[in-house]
Amino acid sequence: MPIVQANTGAKVLVTGANGYVAMGVVQELLEQGFTVRGAVRSRIKGKQMKDIFSKYGDRFEWVVVEDITKEGAFDEAVKDVDAVEHTASPVPGHLPDEDPDGIYIKPAVQGTLSILNSIQKHGPNVKRVVMTSSLAALMRTVDGPTALDENDWGDEYVEIVGKRGKEASVSEKYFASKTLSERAAWDFYEKHKAEGGWDLVVINPSHPLLQDFRSLDEVTRSIQFWYEYMSLEQPEENLKMTCVYVDVRDIAAAHVEALKKQGAAGHRIIVSAGSTTWQDIKNFVFAHKPEYFASGILKRGIPELKAEALLTLNSTKAQNILGIKYKSFEETTLSTLAEFEKRGFFVTVFVTRANGYLAMWVTRLFSERGYAIRGTEDKDNYVKKYLDSIGLSDKFEAFIVNDIVNRHASTLLSNYGTTMSLQEIPGPRKRCQILRHRSTFVRRSGTCFDLLEYLNRAVEKLIAFQHTGGYIWEEWLAAGNALSPLRVSHKLSIGYPETLYSKPVSKILFDTSKEARILGIKYHSKLKTLRTS
Repeated sequence: MPIVQANTGAKVLVTGANGYVAMGVVQELLEQGFTVRGAVRSRIKGKQMKDIFSKYGDRFEWVVVEDITKEGAFDEAVKDVDAVEHTASPVPGHLPDEDPDGIYIKPAVQGTLSILNSIQKHGPNVKRVVMTSSLAALMRTVDGPTALDENDWGDEYVEIVGKRGKEASVSEKYFASKTLSERAAWDFYEKHKAEGGWDLVVINPSHPLLQDFRSLDEVTRSIQFWYEYMSLEQPEENLKMTCVYVDVRDIAAAHVEALKKQGAAGHRIIVSAGSTTWQDIKNFVFAHKPEYFASGILKRGIPELKAEALLTLNSTKAQNILGIKYKSFEETTLSTLAEFEKRGFFVTVFVTRANGYLAMWVTRLFSERGYAIRGTEDKDNYVKKYLDSIGLSDKFEAFIVNDIVNRHASTLLSNYGTTMSLQEIPGPRKRCQILRHRSTFVRRSGTCFDLLEYLNRAVEKLIAFQHTGGYIWEEWLAAGNALSPLRVSHKLSIGYPETLYSKPVSKILFDTSKEARILGIKYHSKLKTLRTS
């Protein structure tokens, strides 16, 4: 008899419901007839999820739990639910000298104990708790062919962090925190299982390669690692490293099946489809999407490199107990590519005067979200040096242009690199897909209308070039001055950043409702802006 049956109206609490694995879990639960209560950190996220799952009507509801580490945080959320899918996890740090206890371990352990205490005290109807752990809780040093199963623990990293403290690496701190948080869950369960009517199942997934996301800052390090290893140059030792993978749809299915299977009670269950090397992934992607490598968006690595995957995971328990049938490496990888494509990650953006005030922010933002950037600047490698300081320089290609109004400026676009010009990109992607224009020409004399005329001339030259040489820009995005709308007869998307002017002009109130409505912009407060400045 299943612990929690589908299509009976059983209600399941999903913590961190708008997150990584959780969105897939929510979808799978609703598809199987469950009612879902999603716990999120803000009302905005709750409303977004309600819109996403609107077709399920009242079978999806949401509650706000701002801080999952606080005692009693889930007291209300666990009431009247039949099961809990605990996928939420505090966001760990990422800097090398951070305190492992305060930044990594305590938040992870307290987040786990918070939900379990609430269930014990206020969740009398809860029959089963399924907790998302990680491959990190299983890991040990791999220096040769190694096979791990559910009997393995990351205690080695707990010891390392205990000895080295802040000097431990980020990954060592993370592995230790995941190990200790899962151990805390099992210790709590063993201590209280005679008192309550619920049992515990823990899912230990390997690195998933598919997720619904809009930018890299919305995903876990697993997805970020995948994109970084594919899009940035990597040393040979990294290309030889093992990647253990699983499709996130299989992880979601495992979470739901773990609610329904009697035999899952009291088990850790590894969910992993297989192992390969990073170079093998690159070779597979190249065979299917060579244009991404030709354009420089993805990096080829060392195609002839021979290496074997050293780490394997025994995931037969997921197949035997939960009945999971894993999706193939080929299907998962191609689906991953499709998700990145759909979100514009394989787009090249051309930014004029990339070292400008606003353009530096835009260039950084595009880079962080996975775009390849080609930009002009009037200072030698200024932008590239800056991006290098934050680990994003491999996404940027710079070309020095002191005056884009000059008649040679258009030539830049057709012949600005001997090894990588736009015309050399083969196939249907023989173009940059977004052009961002932001070049301002400052003169020591003259009026703002002179500056405007220079800007007009520059944009008109770029537009004129669009119609020569058979070259097509898919989208134009121009940034103008708030009091100086561009006077050109071409359809442009024009953004007007607010500017401070002299006294007669500074009293103007700018109507920003259009930006908020069309672009979904939520403006920072004046206080936060001043503090940032």
